[in-house]
Amino acid sequence: MDRYAVFVDAGYVYAAGGALVLDTVSRTQVNLDHAAFIGRLRSIIDTDFPQSGDFLRIYWYDAAPRGVAQAEHDRIADHPGVKVRLGRLTRQGQKGVDSLVLRDMMRLASEHAICTAFLVAGDEDLRQGVIEAQDYGVKVLLLGVEPTFGQNQAEPLVREADELRVLTFEELHDCFARVHDDTHAVVLADGLDAYAIGFDAGEGWAPSANPAGRRAVIEHGRLPQEADVELIRRLLDLGDLPRTAQLPDSVLSEARDGFRAGVEKATTAGDDERAAESAPGAPTLPGPTGPLPVPERPGGAPEGMPMDQVWAFSEGNAFGRTWLDAQPQDEVRYVRANFPYLPRDIDVDLLHHLVREMGLPEGAFVEDGDRRSARAGFWQALGMELDLGARKSQRAGYEPIAERDPVAFGRAFARQWIARSSAEEIERARNLIEKRIGLPSDADAALLRLAAVTLGDPVPVDVKHRLRDGFKDGLESGAS
Repeated sequence: MDRYAVFVDAGYVYAAGGALVLDTVSRTQVNLDHAAFIGRLRSIIDTDFPQSGDFLRIYWYDAAPRGVAQAEHDRIADHPGVKVRLGRLTRQGQKGVDSLVLRDMMRLASEHAICTAFLVAGDEDLRQGVIEAQDYGVKVLLLGVEPTFGQNQAEPLVREADELRVLTFEELHDCFARVHDDTHAVVLADGLDAYAIGFDAGEGWAPSANPAGRRAVIEHGRLPQEADVELIRRLLDLGDLPRTAQLPDSVLSEARDGFRAGVEKATTAGDDERAAESAPGAPTLPGPTGPLPVPERPGGAPEGMPMDQVWAFSEGNAFGRTWLDAQPQDEVRYVRANFPYLPRDIDVDLLHHLVREMGLPEGAFVEDGDRRSARAGFWQALGMELDLGARKSQRAGYEPIAERDPVAFGRAFARQWIARSSAEEIERARNLIEKRIGLPSDADAALLRLAAVTLGDPVPVDVKHRLRDGFKDGLESGAS
């Protein structure tokens, strides 16, 4: 008798679903209606894949501290036909979840307990499990969440699966809700000056911060996560409010503006002092109020590299040297053999390193030029030279678009993107869209950045969907 089972990676569901419906990947901000989501899965499978046979059960994979079930896991396990499997939750993330998925899938496949496996996940590490289950004659169908930025499922995993079915915004929007705590929403007392509090905090933070972090605050108003948390705590303490209180956006905006001004003042004063020390007796001149000075070009940095990207090259080089010292020779040889392509895990770690050094919140966007320069620095540490000139044309900015309708804006952007992309890149984009994996990540990021200027920042979730629909239309008509 034909039967099927469903294997759900909860971490993927929360991250991808939160990004799609709520525009956040923070699990603490996402409230998932488990009953609605599980019911929606069953309904989609029964409707779209009736030949899969009878339902066996759903396996729900998540992580918890020390692998001990929390109240949420107990509630999920109470649903009929659902088994909860728990890995360990550590500071580095979840551990052991993928191995649990592989174990259950292999056991059911080897015992011929199922004929079809529905996998709701995106991690490339599950690819081998898909292959082995197929070797036992099991059909593996991959279920994904409609991506909002690039792809949220590894391409090797998608290619290995027998079929991909993407769950859309319309199918999932009522399964997710944002976590709100309005019970402690407050307004600060009239005598409390949020701007002054922020200014004082920024002035005190700047001397111990790295130049890249100060530059991010001054030029873009991006506070490091730990500084922002400390600023909020200071506001609550001075306002004699509980730590669970929710400050109004207007108060937070004033405090952050003050923080930025405080950092700028402290940075300018520091530049004045250093100038006076290096030229004793010289008249004191006002310090610069513009961007922080760019560090000197390190030895080995490509001469054609823009000076505002040299810091990224230097950080990538330092990261590469640290990585090189910690790796066995076999791993180093493997990475060098794949030049110029960095393995995904190393590339992600390098990006996280850049974000930390810039003093930005985890998950913040890093410009394409900085990413490429950091990779060039990494490869130089391994004795390889990455030719940035081959992609020089891609560093040019896109022309402004006056279209106010998101779909028309997306079409216009697609025409620009096609004009500057190779035939291989266009074909790859069409394949990604045809498989409903999503837009190429570089095109998606550029589209949203350009749209934010014309349509307003931040770009609402529904507008993002329409922008991408326009891009798909423009790609289909412009590349045909």
